[in-house]
Amino acid sequence: MTIQSQLLESICNDLGLKRGTKESSVNFTCRAVYSAIGRLAYASLWDEIDKSDNKYKSNNPDDNPSIVHFKRRIEKSFGAYAHIFPEITFRFSENTKALANSIFTQFEHTGQFYRSPYRVSPPIKSVASEKRISFVRGFSPFENTFASGLGAYQRSESVTDLTVNEMFNIPKEGLAKYWNNTINRTDWWEITIGDKFDFLNHNISKGSPYWIDKPDLAGNCSMMRSKEDGNRAYYLYKIVDGKFLASKILDFMVQKEEYLNLANGCLAENKLLPKSRYNIDGSIVTLEVGYLYPPSVRNLVDLYSWPINFRNVDESFNRIIDAEVFISIKSVLENIGFEFMEV
Repeated sequence: MTIQSQLLESICNDLGLKRGTKESSVNFTCRAVYSAIGRLAYASLWDEIDKSDNKYKSNNPDDNPSIVHFKRRIEKSFGAYAHIFPEITFRFSENTKALANSIFTQFEHTGQFYRSPYRVSPPIKSVASEKRISFVRGFSPFENTFASGLGAYQRSESVTDLTVNEMFNIPKEGLAKYWNNTINRTDWWEITIGDKFDFLNHNISKGSPYWIDKPDLAGNCSMMRSKEDGNRAYYLYKIVDGKFLASKILDFMVQKEEYLNLANGCLAENKLLPKSRYNIDGSIVTLEVGYLYPPSVRNLVDLYSWPINFRNVDESFNRIIDAEVFISIKSVLENIGFEFMEV
């Protein structure tokens, strides 16, 4: 057995990784390396940095090194693995800083560490279960946990008080209910729209734009947004007795792509939300997202999955997920109104 095969076997045994039935050996190695790098980055949260080392010095010696150290661990780990598995080199971007930033951002968005302006530190341990999978955060580096993408999990029959929705800040009320609650408590006024707005596209197919230049005339409530990129505002609108009525949506509900909660809810309420398609390949599932998930849902899915294209690790529409973990995530998302179709 070669050094490469021994190392790959060790990674897979530690992280519970299995190759898909039709998956190429190179892609499997890429997945293993990606998860291993994530686990090493996570373990670095427990590292003690020698502040006497000049390369870690800053104006605030108690702060800056931790984030720098976390990202450098990712870059150095990838370099070491690429040396051992040279076949993966051309599957990843040459920009290792982009990989480090991507992993850092995924960890930050899903609470995998506490962050102050310059430092990161391990979070308190928390566990949330769904369908015999326990999603784990804040675990010890010496604790046995498997990996799906960058996310840590354990197989368990236990039921936890903490839900997956609570752990990842996913609203429990469901897409359609969130939409209806929003439109039912709004105030409306008549406006003239002119050519200043884009309107939510209700006729979504693969590759079609999410926003179009004509309103939905079916009489249902929908969304529109101003065309200015710099200071874009979002509105609810409806047409009643030939009058165009609108209501501005509060900024916190639309900033940083939070508008997708309402967009998904609007389409779900009207039975127009595209289903996500998935294909089972032995121990893994390939997922094609039908309509871009809201940030909290996307954070969960992206953390617990691998990109199909490792040169674009942040691409959220096409992902690979451990089959058991997928069943759990699918259950969470179906409970709030997302639909799936096996292909």
